[in-house]
Amino acid sequence: MFRLPYLLVLLLAALPGTCVSAQTTYFVATDGVDDDTRDGLSTATAWASLAYACERVPGDINAPDTIQIGAGTFIVTEAATPEPGVAIQGEGADQTILRSGPDWVMTNRPKDEAWQDYIISFEKFPLGYNGIQTTNMTVRNLRLESTLDNLTHGGIYFRDVDSILIENLEIVDFGWAGIAIQFGEQIEVRGCYIENANRTEDDFFSGNIHTAWLRDAKFHDIIYRNTVPGDRQWGVGYKGGGHTNVQIYDSDFSTGSGFDIEIPFEQEFGVDIYNNTFNRTVSVPKGGANGDPASRGFTYSMRIRDNYFTNGYDIEGPREYMEVCHNFFDVQNDNGRCYAQFGSTNIIGRNSIHHNVAVGVDRSFFWVNGGLDTVDFYNNTLYYENADNRAGAMIAVRSTVTGWNIKNNLLVSPADQPRLVGAVMNGPSTEFEANLAVNALDASLPAGNYLDEDPGLNESGAMPDTFFAPASATSFVVDRGVDVGFPFEGAAPDIGAYEYVAAALPIELLAFSGQTEKEAARLQWSVANASNFSHFEVLELTTEGTLALAQVPYNGDRDRYELLVDWTTGPTERTFQLKMVDLDGSEAMSDALTLRRVADTEDVVVFPNPTTELLNFRMAERGAYRLYAADGQLFGRGMAVAPLTSVPVSHLASGTYRLVVIGRRGDIRTVAFVR
Repeated sequence: MFRLPYLLVLLLAALPGTCVSAQTTYFVATDGVDDDTRDGLSTATAWASLAYACERVPGDINAPDTIQIGAGTFIVTEAATPEPGVAIQGEGADQTILRSGPDWVMTNRPKDEAWQDYIISFEKFPLGYNGIQTTNMTVRNLRLESTLDNLTHGGIYFRDVDSILIENLEIVDFGWAGIAIQFGEQIEVRGCYIENANRTEDDFFSGNIHTAWLRDAKFHDIIYRNTVPGDRQWGVGYKGGGHTNVQIYDSDFSTGSGFDIEIPFEQEFGVDIYNNTFNRTVSVPKGGANGDPASRGFTYSMRIRDNYFTNGYDIEGPREYMEVCHNFFDVQNDNGRCYAQFGSTNIIGRNSIHHNVAVGVDRSFFWVNGGLDTVDFYNNTLYYENADNRAGAMIAVRSTVTGWNIKNNLLVSPADQPRLVGAVMNGPSTEFEANLAVNALDASLPAGNYLDEDPGLNESGAMPDTFFAPASATSFVVDRGVDVGFPFEGAAPDIGAYEYVAAALPIELLAFSGQTEKEAARLQWSVANASNFSHFEVLELTTEGTLALAQVPYNGDRDRYELLVDWTTGPTERTFQLKMVDLDGSEAMSDALTLRRVADTEDVVVFPNPTTELLNFRMAERGAYRLYAADGQLFGRGMAVAPLTSVPVSHLASGTYRLVVIGRRGDIRTVAFVR
């Protein structure tokens, strides 16, 4: 079973401009009873079902009430419909399981009204959109699932909502959608694992996550999976439309033969998709007018950047005002067209495709079926492989296009299968300049381009950044490009995705960091690519000058170093710097590193103390926490989120404990409490 990467943490933040009132915790347990004589205020008077608890808990949007669901498997036969201002949480996705039972009967209502067919549902306007309301709701630390012989439509359904947090969930085996959110603002979904949550639905309402008309939303640190065997290996990781200022990032997608992301609708403004791993296609095509994103304060309708793609048929477009940049396409399948035009869809607003790296390109990197105008194609590094009879041109266009700018690209075909650059370089109103084509079939390129020169890249080290960077200042690609508006080093831009930057020393500092510990500061740094290097000097920057703390010799067998600096007395804040010294005496400095040691109880407020059920603590910044017994035994750990974190302690034996809070800068605060 999948395990979430961090333990439960309760975030209860007051809305801006409001006062925090008392919150109440209610309990649901496997041995509870749904009865009006019970108040749910303790484990002894717990209710038996979440649905019943949601009927009884009034909620408070200023200080949300909590429904704490205990460990165990709960068989669910109807939707739980919480009021605004309620936090629903379990003991962890591996401990608290809500499973739809075989007796649950679907309503068979239209898909946009079937809110009662989800395990947790908030829908106050079932017949249409009547305006987003402040709901301030949280769902966390649960596993939601249904049975394969009676699939429930979905796990969570929210509509017309504001201020929603969904975190640390496992959602497995549903018909339509694991999480469905329509018409929402200030939405965050994080730290979830969602698998096979759209087993039966391929239409508009499908998706492990399905959304419509969201503003100011974040979806991150999520694992999307589809593992259905046989002919039904289809699924959509994230499907939505009508976004404004929505981020999808730091997630891992693998959806069988389906789409990892599908956003085929109009009205997308400021959608940022970044730092993800994709196993299948990101499908975002929409022709015609999307609307100028500048009218909403954005420079792009959608931006797909800094992702890792492996499928080959990776991005299905186009969409006007879309930017595709700084991605690494590590093609591992045949018939690869890294960026393909869907049908003959054309666009009005300009597309920008720049600073991407692709290796193993099969059919073509950019595949255009029909007319496609207004494209900027800059500073891409593209390596093709022998694709037999599948091979197309490096930029494959099947009809005349206009208004393209193709500049500063490195296009490399294999020696055993030279390719055409593509007819696009001669299209009307097309500017084709400062490109280097290697092993191209074109007998000659337009003036101002280069043919069959060795680009002079590193071709070693980490891919893609180090491997495809220029090896030296004399590499052919250095200063061979033309200025297209991006920052560059030297006299002119380089050809390809990376600018050459001369190293100050024959060593590369990868990281210099530190943390405070009891009566000490622990400094750590890591290096790479050292040659003829001498030593490191650890310095402290003070108001009276720079102090040399230690000299650490370079050891060629090590790339990681650590130094413990005494901090038994002195100021609460200290600043350190690392000097790197070459054999010839030349030197370079790291950025300054400031650490802060805070008195044990400063800025941390714990209540109630003593406590029986929950330990609450306030702090000014997010960080991490640890719970220790008096003998030093660790009883719990997790993430602390400012301004208020709440941790269940009912399972602890009576006694005295220590709460240790570690701030973002490494400062440590300790508070004693009694259970």
